[in-house]
Amino acid sequence: MVVAGNVKEKEVKTLAEKWFAPIPSIPKINRDLPLEPRQDEPRKLVVNRDVPSDSIHKVYHMGKRSDDD
Repeated sequence: MVVAGNVKEKEVKTLAEKWFAPIPSIPKINRDLPLEPRQDEPRKLVVNRDVPSDSIHKVYHMGKRSDDD
């Protein structure tokens, strides 16, 4: 949440508590995702279509958030 303008911190905290405190938090979901096999060479998929397509998606591997790199 972002608060901007001519407001006092105490007033913002009071209103945030009033409106957001009653909202219960949801249980954390444990995402047990399988590891993908290592990819050592480029892969490519060419799709020909008879309909207009105005988007392209490029995906790259990256390290984990906790990696030093």
